[in-house]
Amino acid sequence: MVYVDLNVRATARVSAGELQRLGYATVCVNVDCEGNEKPKPVTALPDLPQTAQKDKSMKGYDIVAAEAATPKVFQFLCEQADIDLITFDVTNRLPFQIKRPLIAAAMKRDIYFEITYTPCLGDTAGRRYFFSNASNLVRLTGGKNLVFASGATRDILLRSPYDVINIGLLSGLKYGQALDAISTSCLAVLEHADKRRGIIGGVQVEATEDVAME
Repeated sequence: MVYVDLNVRATARVSAGELQRLGYATVCVNVDCEGNEKPKPVTALPDLPQTAQKDKSMKGYDIVAAEAATPKVFQFLCEQADIDLITFDVTNRLPFQIKRPLIAAAMKRDIYFEITYTPCLGDTAGRRYFFSNASNLVRLTGGKNLVFASGATRDILLRSPYDVINIGLLSGLKYGQALDAISTSCLAVLEHADKRRGIIGGVQVEATEDVAME
């Protein structure tokens, strides 16, 4: 079984060694951009070997995820946007009601929904909002097309795949669905991203040394 974390912050102090120790075989580095701001290409990722950084095929971004902040944005993301993932701010009450037909429209286009689990590791309010939002997404999706990712900024915020599976179970997923949310569903997102970018086949890149991202 291949375990995946689709969301480790580019500014994080997270080591490849810790991710490997926990059992993750594939990790995606998340670069945020706001509004109409065009994201700058990542020029240095210490967790990747220099040979991969210089390869032309590594330029740009592999996965495109967008946060749904308003009803109109959510509708556009579900029905039209050329993206791979839809994510939410699960640290607060969502400012709009998620409608099942829009969820179905996104799923029909093979778009997945991301839930970052680090908010449930914080205070009581953070846990309450996290499980409320996560449970709602589980109910509306039927446990399908969901991925759980860390969104971690430090090693201490990472959790093992088995811990993440338990978080999924507490959110209402069945065991098989929780397992998929950190494995096969994540791989499906990567495959969708490859198809969106017109790529046939793929390249596996492995870190050769343990260097913290700063």
